[in-house]
Amino acid sequence: MLWYWWALHEERRVDALLEKAGGTKVMAADPSSKRALLREGLLAEGVTCKPEDGANCAMKDCAWREDCLSSAPELSHMWERVVACWGMLAAAPEFWKGFEGLTPDQSKELKKTAMNTLRESLLKQCRRWDERLPKDQLRPGVAPPADKYRRLDMMLTAELESAETMLEVGVRTKRGPVACGALMLSALGMEAMARERVATVLQQRPASKTLQRLLDLLSPHRHIAMLVNQNLPKEALKELLALPEAVREGPELRPLMARSLFMLASQKSEMGEVKSALTEWGGAIRCAHGLAFEQEIRKAMVDAVAPAATALEDSDRDGAIALLKEALELGTDGKLQSQLAENYVVRGINTFNEAQQKAQREGLTDAVMAMLESGLADLEEAVRLGSKRAVKQAEAARGAMSYARCGMANAPKEIEELLIRARQAIKEKKLDAGIDCLREARRKLGRKTPESVIQMLSGALNARGVQRANQAGEEIQQRQGRLFDRALTGNFF
Repeated sequence: MLWYWWALHEERRVDALLEKAGGTKVMAADPSSKRALLREGLLAEGVTCKPEDGANCAMKDCAWREDCLSSAPELSHMWERVVACWGMLAAAPEFWKGFEGLTPDQSKELKKTAMNTLRESLLKQCRRWDERLPKDQLRPGVAPPADKYRRLDMMLTAELESAETMLEVGVRTKRGPVACGALMLSALGMEAMARERVATVLQQRPASKTLQRLLDLLSPHRHIAMLVNQNLPKEALKELLALPEAVREGPELRPLMARSLFMLASQKSEMGEVKSALTEWGGAIRCAHGLAFEQEIRKAMVDAVAPAATALEDSDRDGAIALLKEALELGTDGKLQSQLAENYVVRGINTFNEAQQKAQREGLTDAVMAMLESGLADLEEAVRLGSKRAVKQAEAARGAMSYARCGMANAPKEIEELLIRARQAIKEKKLDAGIDCLREARRKLGRKTPESVIQMLSGALNARGVQRANQAGEEIQQRQGRLFDRALTGNFF
């Protein structure tokens, strides 16, 4: 309570000095510093003053001499002590139960009222500074004093949480349980000890989010953890990115980096910016690799990407495919893979149908062939992704491509089968079977046989001739080799 009333007294003195310096642009690097404000106020009156000289000040009758000589800590430090002390009281159940005549419910209500009073005091100071010293009255680059009180409000929330969690976890010293938060532990020189003990418990219970949050709040970088806990990921990431990469990528800050990116991705997703959020999801998954909540991040990404892709399928299937592909680059997922495969099947079929209609109107132009190739590529990719439906569709598409390559947009079923078999046989170097299929197709088509089919048959016959000539040459060489061996050994029988 002494820290609380002392802080309020100092706030009133600073108020008075602000009035003295009023009417001019406040240039002090720290507008909440009494000495800095005093210097400005006196300089505005034409008085040369060096308040930092303290007891050497020659102005014995100065009304502000007491403030100048005051050894009071800076206001932000005083309020931090208030937060630390009240956080310790909040976590001490014996304190609230020790009032004569109060029921347990009344004790809880008293505690709640006390904490709300402190929070309201901080918010009141924040509003006061916003009104007293707007940004346009500050020197460029000087942070508004109201920001300190916003940060103190976050510190109060973190101190209450860390103090109560310390008691719940059961961290103890020789003198008993530790029931205070990070600020008080730091003031007492016990922060490293508490952090070490909490880390030991976390190793035994790695899935505990409560312990991980407590460990974050006991960190030297607790202000970043506070921003994360207050759902302010952009501000947290700004602080993290200002740190050296080696520190940021270390085991202490990596979980905070992952949580900040995860939180920002979730916020973007809720605003419908799922594709943009993939960047943050990717970063969060990388930072969370090997940590307990990695799978939670992956599941959240899948749960957001799947419906977003579905919503795109009717109006922008290309966009849906691009979104699913980008998501799958962050890690394999059966649900997204099946959805991507189905989109490839639908796009491949649509492309093929459109190409066939265009071929009937314009013939087998280069543009039509490109469309057919694209449709087949989609279906084959769907097969690779595991789509059973795509297998038959891809087989039919390959048949259609065979006609197209032969200059035939459409062909009877029996001709289609012969051409497919011929191409497959030639591909496998089974030239006799391929030639038989092509001859049969030519016999059935008669005079309507396309030039491309005749060229394919001619090429196959030529290849077979070369193949047979090579085989004959190999046989002659083998015979000559055997005769030579016999001549050397004298064994002609």
